[in-house]
Amino acid sequence: MERALDAGWRFQGLTYPNPAVGCVVVIDGGIVGSGAHKKAGFAHAEVHAICDAIVTLCPEKSPFFEGVVDPYILHRLARTHGENLFSQAILYVTLEPCAHEGKTPACSSLIGDLGFSLVVIGSYDPTPQASGGIAILQARGVEVEVGVMKKECDLLLTPFLLWQNKSFWFFKIA
Repeated sequence: MERALDAGWRFQGLTYPNPAVGCVVVIDGGIVGSGAHKKAGFAHAEVHAICDAIVTLCPEKSPFFEGVVDPYILHRLARTHGENLFSQAILYVTLEPCAHEGKTPACSSLIGDLGFSLVVIGSYDPTPQASGGIAILQARGVEVEVGVMKKECDLLLTPFLLWQNKSFWFFKIA
């Protein structure tokens, strides 16, 4: 989770109005993929980490992902090229994977479709429109653990939560 937090902090302030989020994919105790949400409207941390893991595990698939930024295309590529790769994988993410579709597809659906064995989450998603990813994952048979390094993951969310609560002016001035 520390590596996921490090990834998320690198993009703190650049994801407005979305939260900064980091994610890593682990297989056999080693990190095979890492990612962060880099900019609003672009792919989320989970998708970047999954695509990075696919390229690490199958370098010959790298050309399929080069230069692709559209989140819908990245989700499709991850589903196509990540099939049967993640049954023994653990995904660590600082924030509950989203459950809604908007500018990006739902990350929880992608993770569930790829068959991760375990998803470790730092913080629950506090927004009603994006929360619900845990239920989707569990309904697809994915084991979920919530609250790992929660204090540190909540701290990563602080600017987002202040903005959501319209307290961001105080934060900005301070």
